[in-house]
Amino acid sequence: MKQNKITIDRNSVKELNRTQLENVLFAVYNDNIALKKKIDEMDAIIAELKEFKNLANAEKYTPSSEAIQGLFPELEVMIQYSDPVEEEKPADGGDAKVEKKPRKARRPNLVLPADAEVCIVDKTIGVPDTKTIDGVEYRRGEDEVTLKLGYTPSKRKVVKLITPTWIPVGQPEDGEVEKIVGFENDKIDALACDASTVANIVVSKFDDHIPLYRYSEICSREGVNLSRQTISNWLQTYYGELADFDNYFSEQVFKMNAINQDETKVQVLDVQSASGKISSNSFVIIRVGTTFDEKKRQYRRVVSMGYSNGRSRDKLFDGFERLSFHGPLLTDGLNGYLDEKRFPQSKHAVCWVHAVRHFKKYAKLNPTDGIVMKLLVEHGQLYKIEASCRAKLDSGEISSKEFLAERKRLAEPVIDGIFKLIKDNYPIYVKNDELGKGIAYLNDYKDNLYVYLDHVELTPDNNICERSAKSFAVGRKNWLFCKSVDGVDASCFFYSLVETAKASGINPEEYVEFVLRFGPNTDKKDYDSLMPWNANLKKLDVYHDALKNAKPDPDRKEPYVLCGFSR
Repeated sequence: MKQNKITIDRNSVKELNRTQLENVLFAVYNDNIALKKKIDEMDAIIAELKEFKNLANAEKYTPSSEAIQGLFPELEVMIQYSDPVEEEKPADGGDAKVEKKPRKARRPNLVLPADAEVCIVDKTIGVPDTKTIDGVEYRRGEDEVTLKLGYTPSKRKVVKLITPTWIPVGQPEDGEVEKIVGFENDKIDALACDASTVANIVVSKFDDHIPLYRYSEICSREGVNLSRQTISNWLQTYYGELADFDNYFSEQVFKMNAINQDETKVQVLDVQSASGKISSNSFVIIRVGTTFDEKKRQYRRVVSMGYSNGRSRDKLFDGFERLSFHGPLLTDGLNGYLDEKRFPQSKHAVCWVHAVRHFKKYAKLNPTDGIVMKLLVEHGQLYKIEASCRAKLDSGEISSKEFLAERKRLAEPVIDGIFKLIKDNYPIYVKNDELGKGIAYLNDYKDNLYVYLDHVELTPDNNICERSAKSFAVGRKNWLFCKSVDGVDASCFFYSLVETAKASGINPEEYVEFVLRFGPNTDKKDYDSLMPWNANLKKLDVYHDALKNAKPDPDRKEPYVLCGFSR
């Protein structure tokens, strides 16, 4: 019911009786409450808009679920909540506090390898020995040498493949003869492209996120008319010859000691729902398998991406039983993973980044809430403990067994403290929508949030998998969709190669070229030689040296027409 507005001045107050005065005060009080509520709502909206502005660049290439669920470094929490900013009093001795500005970090110098080619630009040629500047005569001093980063456009080179042919003995030499060309691989050797070019295409598309039409435009600027359809055909041909290796590669994940898993959406035009529209149930499942090599103090990793028509529990756990994986699994809080029949929950670890995302969101709008801030500080302590213990393990200071014991000794009380904090403040915070979601998550996955402490290869979060998911998501922003499942399969394979190379600390383009060049002709029983920890990348040197030393043919007058079989 709409209330009439009360207007009253100082003189008329004296004429009011007690009841009337109480009514006036009550009305003013209600107005103040309503006004304060409006102000609080506006402050929340302003704060949220500011937050959206700050995070816009980070989140614009990822689905909202991925952006929220751990694509941001955990260091953000540690910096924001763990270390209070040092404060100083002003010079006049007043009470005002001035935030000390952090010192700018010095930019690191650019470093190029010692064998980098050097181009000398000498500006001293023709310079006199003396010069008058502003009426003062100067003489030449010691020349100043400055090193700069230069660039020259890449050059496309012709690879002339010379292959023997075989003619049946006794066949007449004149006229047409039947011959056999000694190709190692009929389909690939007949293509008008070398493995080095296809490797560059793969890394450009699946790591640098350059769509094929843009790559085609880049080639045009370099004097090569290369259509998008031709590029696509090359990729599909190579994938077709490497399909068996793709199966082998994806199975290697299940031979690792631990698996991190995540899933992200993909749009496939040829996959339709029952209504005839493009299905919204197409996903790419990302798995990262990790094994820690105690002797070498190295982490052996395989990143595998694969198309899935949905993310039912059967899809999520596809391959686990068939390939006999018995190690731990780390995921986000997707309900489909909570299946004791398909996977023992005692080995199912859940991501801590997801566990606190609601608390982080609340804290950004309510930075004075001491309880929530304490929870986030404790959460940050888990990462400090992880970094400290992991550094000792990687350096060889402690063994794997000692690492597990020390990490558990330090981290378990912190986790216990977080859950005690939640329990003690449950009645207050559960009523808040944002905090209620965070509390529900922590309570639902309480046991799962301790699991990582028992396994060397696991960390508190699923970021290693999220990073590969982000790479796929950024690429998806550029190419938007895939036409067919075959296209998704090929894309997933090339993404897997690139991300595995990055996770293994080797050059993605070199590793992809290695697989493309030697993979199609490698026997299935020798596929292990193509895995990144066994790949002998020096075998590429002979091809790279040949390309580096390529020179134009002085007698050639006609352009080269590359169609695979060109002379």
